[in-house]
Amino acid sequence: MVEGERLPARFLREDDVLVVSVCHDRLDASMTTTLRKQLALPLSRSRHVVVDLSGVGFLDSAGVGLLLWIRGRQQARYGALHLCGVTARVRATLALVRADLVLPIFDDSASAQRAFTIAA
Repeated sequence: MVEGERLPARFLREDDVLVVSVCHDRLDASMTTTLRKQLALPLSRSRHVVVDLSGVGFLDSAGVGLLLWIRGRQQARYGALHLCGVTARVRATLALVRADLVLPIFDDSASAQRAFTIAA
């Protein structure tokens, strides 16, 4: 990461839910390695994860791969991943690769977080 460049995500932990807000308009190959490193420790401390993609306008296969990696990590801990704030363009990409079938999508973070308690 270049000095002065902002971090790719912000984190907020509420109970056993980690809310990850992606801070770039692109979730692509140029961001996923840095973001994966940044996520490793916070993911290990939370069972459930909400990824807020409201600021993301572009998602490529590396970005989809990152989301599926998070899902796999959390499932191994008997947790889950929910997405929120998904734009139409990002939703179309998820649908194209059928990732929308395994990544639950909610309108907002509160709805995504509530769904964890309903499923429990």
